[in-house]
Amino acid sequence: MYKDVLRDISGVEIFAVIGLLLFIAVFLAFAAYSVFIKKPLVEHLESLPLENDDPSPSFTENRR
Repeated sequence: MYKDVLRDISGVEIFAVIGLLLFIAVFLAFAAYSVFIKKPLVEHLESLPLENDDPSPSFTENRR
């Protein structure tokens, strides 16, 4: 029943093509961004989880 609904819609196959092209465009954009990203920015981003710029004590230090 559901297959017949999609078959009866004229031009429905264009949505699959648009979805595939959109996926490929986003994938290639992220791939290009990751290749051409500047090295200092990469070094900054990879050290972010390790930095502790907040002078307040962490959550685990406040628990007792």
